[in-house]
Amino acid sequence: MAKRIVWTSKADLVFTEILEFYCHRNQSKAYSRQLNKEIYELTQLLAKFPLLGRKTNLKIFVF
Repeated sequence: MAKRIVWTSKADLVFTEILEFYCHRNQSKAYSRQLNKEIYELTQLLAKFPLLGRKTNLKIFVF
């Protein structure tokens, strides 16, 4: 059973700002659309397989 990915309002805002930055920088929405599509696909994969990845000793910071 797939899990549900929940974005915080701040994460959603920052991601939107990133997409807008690339729209402005590249004078095109093509890269932002592709980036959005890839992030969506990766989050769906993570929701389906929540243990996907490699365990590390990196500290995670939550804003």
